[in-house]
Amino acid sequence: MRFFLIGGKRINGWRALVASAWLTAPWSMALGAAPAVPPPDLPAVGKPLDLPQVAQSPAYWPKEITLLNPVSVPVMSAGQFAGQTLLPAGTRLRLIRVVAAQVEVENQGVRQTIVADATDLLASAALVRDGALAVRAAAVDHLARAREVTEEIQRDFWDPQTGRYSEKPGSKDAGSAWSYGVVFSALTGAARQDPLHYQPVLKKAFDAFHAAYWDSKQPLGGYEPFPTNGDGHDKYYDDNEWLVISFLEAHDLTGQPEYARRAADTTKFVLSGWDDTYLHGGIWWHEAHERKNRAKNTCANAPAAVGCLRLARISQPTEARNLVAEARKITDWTVATLQLPNALYADNRDIEGDGINRASLTYNSALMLRAFLGLHRVTGDVSFLRRAQRIAVSAGSLVNRETGVYNDHPKWAHLMVEADLALYRSTGESYLLQRARRQADAYYDRWKTKGPEDLITAASVARTLWLVADTETVAGRAFWQKADAPVRF
Repeated sequence: MRFFLIGGKRINGWRALVASAWLTAPWSMALGAAPAVPPPDLPAVGKPLDLPQVAQSPAYWPKEITLLNPVSVPVMSAGQFAGQTLLPAGTRLRLIRVVAAQVEVENQGVRQTIVADATDLLASAALVRDGALAVRAAAVDHLARAREVTEEIQRDFWDPQTGRYSEKPGSKDAGSAWSYGVVFSALTGAARQDPLHYQPVLKKAFDAFHAAYWDSKQPLGGYEPFPTNGDGHDKYYDDNEWLVISFLEAHDLTGQPEYARRAADTTKFVLSGWDDTYLHGGIWWHEAHERKNRAKNTCANAPAAVGCLRLARISQPTEARNLVAEARKITDWTVATLQLPNALYADNRDIEGDGINRASLTYNSALMLRAFLGLHRVTGDVSFLRRAQRIAVSAGSLVNRETGVYNDHPKWAHLMVEADLALYRSTGESYLLQRARRQADAYYDRWKTKGPEDLITAASVARTLWLVADTETVAGRAFWQKADAPVRF
């Protein structure tokens, strides 16, 4: 069987053709294009606007504004200046435009410029903004769509007797550990909105997966790519990292200590993959690196940093500080070794140091964005937030200019959607929310047309829809407000 490397994953020739189709069909455009400039930063519903934001956003200008303070205005007669008069507070004026800190208004056919602070411009603009966002959110029921896709996953891929998932609809071939990482994240999203139904499903799937995939014969354990009898020697570090992140989200949601315990055990295996012999550090992609891919990958390092930072939040202070230090070490190495000039991240670098695969797959930059965001939340250092924002802007170059959809297959790109929304929750930049919704709608439309292809694709679509639904529901917003809260150790 011939194999190809795509995005740091070894896949056979047939799967390579499928992946290639995703990279070239309606999602794609040439890599390396100039980063797109995001639209003006417009905060979320309920967040205040400032004058620069309003000035750059004509769509949010109200038709009329009200004077908060009396303003002296000229009186014109037959086109000639005839003196001054005082307009009292409460006077309604037609808004023509906003220029810097001033507004051009019209009163009884006379146009003039006054100071914006003398009016209710910001409050009125916020009402226009909130109304537009509410209409947009109501136009698509992402919660219903998320349920629909998740229910089909349960029908087509899950065996309720064993609690395990297959890789193909109706197949007996076991799902991969990589696919399970996405499935668990989708189930956690579902359990956030429908805990009575989906928390038991999540727990049963978790128990069945752990029993079948955990390599108990190795000192540090770790999850094998497929069901194992133990004593394996080619576990993938990135597969285990996705699981750590999903387990920790499940713990944040349910409070069940077993999720946290498994995340901590798996993190020990992940950190054992660090190697100083080649490239001055970095975590290997998988255990059999000497026999196969002699390179170090962003996908094996960025999610490790994210996992450490998430685990630190629920750890004792000393262990938490150690985990933050590990995250900083991993992040610093990834920046030094794999960051590209446009702030995005290369897929991998050869261990001899003389070759770099510059393919900018979305999930690589997405997890580095989340690592910087996590460091900002535990340190308060705003420079980390700025680095996350720069990645988000540069990620515009990974979007198809015609469709607005990320070039990559959803199994990679759904993680960029998650990063966009994580940053949106911190900064309120509306282009991030708009970009995420666009992906969710496109993924759903494609799923409706093509049906379920495989487990990881279906789970990626479901996860994307649940994340967008979180922005539109009380349960979702409350969960992420708590999960995102800054913490110090």
